[in-house]
Amino acid sequence: MKKLLLVDGHSILNRAYYGLPPLTAPDGTPTGAVYGFLNILLRFFNEEKPDYLAVAFDLSAPTFRHKMYPDYKGTRKSMDDDLRVQVPIIKDVLSAMDITIVTKEGFEADDIIGTLAKKNASYDLEVVIVSGDKDLLQLADDHISMMTPKTSKGVTTVTHYTPEKIKEEFGVEVSEFVLLKAIMGDTSDNIPGVKGVGPKTAAPIVSEYHTLESVIENIDNISSASVRNKMREGVDSMKMSFDLALIDTDVPLDVSLEDVRVKNFNTPASFELFKKYNFKNMLAGFTEEEKHDKISLPKIVMITDALRLKETADEFKEVLKKGDSIGLSVEHTEKNDNILAFLNGDHPTGIALAKENDKVYYASVSGDITGEMIEECILSLAAAKKDSEDCYIYINDIKAAAKGKGKMRDFPLYHRPFVRKLQI
Repeated sequence: MKKLLLVDGHSILNRAYYGLPPLTAPDGTPTGAVYGFLNILLRFFNEEKPDYLAVAFDLSAPTFRHKMYPDYKGTRKSMDDDLRVQVPIIKDVLSAMDITIVTKEGFEADDIIGTLAKKNASYDLEVVIVSGDKDLLQLADDHISMMTPKTSKGVTTVTHYTPEKIKEEFGVEVSEFVLLKAIMGDTSDNIPGVKGVGPKTAAPIVSEYHTLESVIENIDNISSASVRNKMREGVDSMKMSFDLALIDTDVPLDVSLEDVRVKNFNTPASFELFKKYNFKNMLAGFTEEEKHDKISLPKIVMITDALRLKETADEFKEVLKKGDSIGLSVEHTEKNDNILAFLNGDHPTGIALAKENDKVYYASVSGDITGEMIEECILSLAAAKKDSEDCYIYINDIKAAAKGKGKMRDFPLYHRPFVRKLQI
């Protein structure tokens, strides 16, 4: 039987961050969460031996649940800075390992996982979900199960959730799990539920009446007067909480099973990143041949005049307007080698642009091309991106975009404070 492994990106990164001691790269960059994530991922990969693998991440944009209930997840504290900086790093690393990352604006990773799981699970394909988020337990069935890792003091333990295990632990069937949460609420997601009714009280009600409609119809038959009154007063909250807790398994995703087929993780790009972050255990898995593989570079098209620069910028603006993403790298002088210099008024000295499966277009200050022209080109691309919610400008991901790996960093232009000097 074939197997699909689906990983809840932010959930596992968060667990790795709080479950392991802090680690840093040689340059001081926090890397503990990334290292822990990779160890957890590789553990499940080696144990489950999946044929297909994808990692789903949340985006910062509000989801349909926030529109339904503005206070959804409103009680969560902000992400630690040391964890926040590792989100783009883990995405870079996973992309370098040829592991597919899936995101969708307006939806959570839970919805993406639910859609991929329910769409592909069958008698000849087993789905295994890796997450610490018990919301996903509602997806379990004969072909879908969930692994919940917990890391403490460097040691990871795993609970394997099947429909039988869920019934044993929570006292309800999988089909009743959302209803249980709708009644008892969820403080971690700020889902209100029915005020004053906890899991021990909710579970027997769910087991007796099974569905939301039946619970509402039978509130008057609840034996406890206190609980009966709370349920009456909490009907509207329970209905909304049910909708908030229910995972959308019909998200419009442009991802096929073939897109997430497992490839060789030991790529030239991942080797370079593992060296950069000093992940010695990861480097040990490379053969001598893999260590000496070279990253194939896309063809570089040199832009030598201002008219061609404008035409190229217009071409890339049309790509953004269609909702597709591009890669961009900005070159400055050696003294001011970062995007902040550009933002502070220092004109760039070069620009490189790439779109998926295409060449890299490079222009520098020479001939009739000035720094002001390059700056105008960047600003016009930023303006085009602003008009489209579905595309991104991937800072310094020139090679990746040109090789068809555009989804390496999920943030728009200027959100990354530092851009390294162009190296291609």
